[in-house]
Amino acid sequence: MLKFKVFRRLIMLFVGMVIAWGSIYYLNSTHDVQSLSSTYLSRPFSNNMLLITSAGQSTDTYILQDLANELRFNNLFMPEASSNDLAEISSIVIVVGYSEIGLKLHDKNIDDEYERVKTLIDEGFGQKLPIVVVYIGGKARRNAETDALLTLTCESANYIITTNSGNDDLFLTELANQNETPIAYINSINDLTKPLAAAFR
Repeated sequence: MLKFKVFRRLIMLFVGMVIAWGSIYYLNSTHDVQSLSSTYLSRPFSNNMLLITSAGQSTDTYILQDLANELRFNNLFMPEASSNDLAEISSIVIVVGYSEIGLKLHDKNIDDEYERVKTLIDEGFGQKLPIVVVYIGGKARRNAETDALLTLTCESANYIITTNSGNDDLFLTELANQNETPIAYINSINDLTKPLAAAFR
């Protein structure tokens, strides 16, 4: 009986150590994300005229447009913007999120969308226009198509804004680290105002 009690205590001690280690690991990971989110831009981007466009044709782009209007940002809203639409544009905001329905409504497929976005980014990069990438689709919209568009856009981004749920696997954190890009983390769409206002204040 005594041996059983000792054995039981050892098991409980081991389980406790595992739980404690897991908690420390989790808190350290959370701390890393929070420290990245507290990194401010050295200076805001020009808000003379923002081009708000989509990469994937999800309805999230419309949320961004509404917020830009509330913040009184001069903006040109073109979900299907091309490289020919950059005249008088000071900054580009790309809202990423693949929607099969959205693309079908525009009679496009993912390959067409990828090429359009790539050409737009190349032209914007050539004109030295700041590019802000926004992902608010959460975990549910993360799939191969969205990840491909995130990889494409984040490679040339000057700033990234994402929800924590959309970055639960730290995919966007890794993209930001690879390209040394400032990244802001928000808990929900309701928190989007602060980083967006900071980027274009």
